[in-house]
Amino acid sequence: MLHPHGDSVLLDHQDPSVSGVQNPGSRSTFGRLLPALTDTLHGRTVLAYKMPFDRGVLERELTRHHASTIDAQGWLGHCRWEEAMVPYAVWKGLWSVKRGVYRNQRLGGPHNAVADARLLLTTLRTMATPPDR
Repeated sequence: MLHPHGDSVLLDHQDPSVSGVQNPGSRSTFGRLLPALTDTLHGRTVLAYKMPFDRGVLERELTRHHASTIDAQGWLGHCRWEEAMVPYAVWKGLWSVKRGVYRNQRLGGPHNAVADARLLLTTLRTMATPPDR
């Protein structure tokens, strides 16, 4: 999911109109998807619920694709990465006395990338809505 100029965009790798990939199970899926990912993500802010995990998955695929950690890091450097878990923890407001920070909260999704991204978008909209007084 990303935030281009005020609107959220959800990339669904299973939708050929978005990814251009007709057979998501093919071995060349990432390589075929990479030009669309590059066009969509470079110069934008990428928001992830567990940003280190999601960024790490993408970094591993980029390293495998380019056969170079330096090239993968260069590609990732064209995106601004933001973590959503910490602001959600603060919004939920459960303080951990032991750790001195707000407790991380499960987002509650089905652990399906597309469904979880949609749930995150819905959650962010809820967080941005002022409470009724």
